[in-house]
Amino acid sequence: MRQLLSVILFVSPAAVQVAAGADFKHEQKIATLVEPYLTHNKVNAVSVGVISDGEVWTKHYGVLDGKGSPAPNDRRIYEIASITKVFTSLLLANAVESGRLKLEDPISTAMEELADGNPDVGNAITFKHLSLHVSGLPRMPLNIKPADSTNPFADYDRALLTDFLLTAKPTRKPGADYEYSNLGVGLLGDLLARQAGVSYEALLKQKLTGPLKMSDTGITLSPDQARRFAPPHNAALLPEKSWDFDALAGCGAIRSNIDDMLLFAKASLHPPDGRLGKAIDLAWQQHKPPIGDNRAMGLGWMIAGDGTTRWHNGQTGGYHCMMLINRSLNSAAVQHGSTRRRRAGRTDFSSDRGCGCFATNIRKGIQGRSESCKTTGRQIPACSRSRDDCTGERRPHDGSANGAAISGSHS
Repeated sequence: MRQLLSVILFVSPAAVQVAAGADFKHEQKIATLVEPYLTHNKVNAVSVGVISDGEVWTKHYGVLDGKGSPAPNDRRIYEIASITKVFTSLLLANAVESGRLKLEDPISTAMEELADGNPDVGNAITFKHLSLHVSGLPRMPLNIKPADSTNPFADYDRALLTDFLLTAKPTRKPGADYEYSNLGVGLLGDLLARQAGVSYEALLKQKLTGPLKMSDTGITLSPDQARRFAPPHNAALLPEKSWDFDALAGCGAIRSNIDDMLLFAKASLHPPDGRLGKAIDLAWQQHKPPIGDNRAMGLGWMIAGDGTTRWHNGQTGGYHCMMLINRSLNSAAVQHGSTRRRRAGRTDFSSDRGCGCFATNIRKGIQGRSESCKTTGRQIPACSRSRDDCTGERRPHDGSANGAAISGSHS
């Protein structure tokens, strides 16, 4: 899926004129790339949105829940999974711009019991470390034992999180090495909510989605939004559960649609005046250089090998998604899907593990250099799990099993 989306992003902006009633130049090419995933039952429904030079194009493919069900549309809501981490890091940037904290402040600033209870965590790990995945905390907390393995975060509450943090030991020196951590960014969201004295969802609405008028972006669905929520499916296209979150909401709880995510992409391309715009720019800046096989990062953002594209992807039990934004091209691309793209035994929904090459293949295909593998007489874009599907960079192998395995969390 990533290859398809990246091709959209890197289409020459001058070629994209999508005024009312006009055709998107590469619509047929994109349809040709999407069709094999539908034909070979790799995905159920896919929604794609593009911004280029101020023009917006959206397109939807497949059906929501088998033959005879409706197709998705601009207002159909999906789980955006780990793209939530971008929003959580933007909340951090907003707190910094508001003067409530500094990136280098220790996390005990917001959780005082850690200062004496576990200084190796509370005083050594900073807010910035959590955003950049260099905290030394494991991918998942060791004490997560879900009652329902198909909804693994639902009962992991603040009490369990606090218990873990009071006894946890970083696996490496904070700030030294990269290890993608749902725990780390989930903790970041919880700490920001604690400091503000509100829930993570309330903070999200107050600081980000409210000002950006993203009325369909949040965690708790209204009755109307629940009716527009795309039904989730596993890799076999069978019905799957949506995921609920408690203390670790900041790592993957947000739901949204193409309309709202394009509003977010517009704000990222052209930040509004005021504190929020400054926070968007602060998050956009490179805060971690590429070191070895590990990519550069902004706050929450992955930075592609071109040095200019910011991106993040995500996957939960029944959804996958990706967003790429490039200011130098004045372009952005967003993709939502209501099908998990692979079988897995880990609760990771991370940007370090390939969820298909759908997105990146758009860029390569339009440029005339798509890669493919033969499948039952048709071609589906090939995916190298050892490389970043968006950039071709080598992707580090994460062999850590620190609390990451949740048996049955993926069907």
